[in-house]
Amino acid sequence: MSLTGSSDSESNPSRPPPPPPLYIEALENLTVKFGNTYEYSKDNVTWTSGTSSTSISANAGERVFFRASGLTASSSSGIGTFTISNGNCNVGGNVMSMVYGADFDGKTEITQAYQFKNLFYVSSTSTSNMRIIDASGLALPTTAMTDYCYAYMFYNQKKLTSSPALPATTLANYCYEKMFRGCTSLVNAPALPATTLANYCYERMFDGCTSLNYIKAMFITYPSSSYMGYWVENVPTTGTFVKNSAATWSNSFGTSAIPSGWTVELADA
Repeated sequence: MSLTGSSDSESNPSRPPPPPPLYIEALENLTVKFGNTYEYSKDNVTWTSGTSSTSISANAGERVFFRASGLTASSSSGIGTFTISNGNCNVGGNVMSMVYGADFDGKTEITQAYQFKNLFYVSSTSTSNMRIIDASGLALPTTAMTDYCYAYMFYNQKKLTSSPALPATTLANYCYEKMFRGCTSLVNAPALPATTLANYCYERMFDGCTSLNYIKAMFITYPSSSYMGYWVENVPTTGTFVKNSAATWSNSFGTSAIPSGWTVELADA
């Protein structure tokens, strides 16, 4: 299979080209590290092996592509964390390249708990102002989750303005825990299409998102701290919450439900 997906598009011209492997796009000169063994490329053709001690320099406008396979996720750090120093960036491509290596196209299964936990995590004590700006080009294609699989993924990414789409319809315990906690520039939450919640799946998901003013969440499960404890702690007091028109639960406001003071609209799933 071609890494760029050209063979698939040629055999099926109506199919759009698949996303490339996960990449970091430098908006200014920067360096990147990843806390595990992997391969990287600047042209998506020639690949070089890297380790947790490898420091990759990228000039403004350059993309660095990443892939890996056979990595074991740990409860404390998933399969590894990217460290971005000295410059701002965007992230995009298909996150599955960090699980399936070159054979990531079309893969949608997350294979372990904690898989992508902490992938772009920034410590709360970090004084660095070099961060991810736009993650809307990052594909997270799985529709069924594992426990903690995306927990802390963009934790404390204070400059993040655009998030990836979250298409998963089958959730797992703590799967989105603190995923965007502390993302103070995020205005619109990614749409949340799942109708059934899992234990603590949205735990503190948007806590500290002090610019957030829009959430569309299609869950029918009655909201409570057992599913979404403090998920909207420290968000603005005005905004719009789009609720599933099929939900039978009465509007409930608070840090573990609809943000207090927000307007509620109804939508079909």
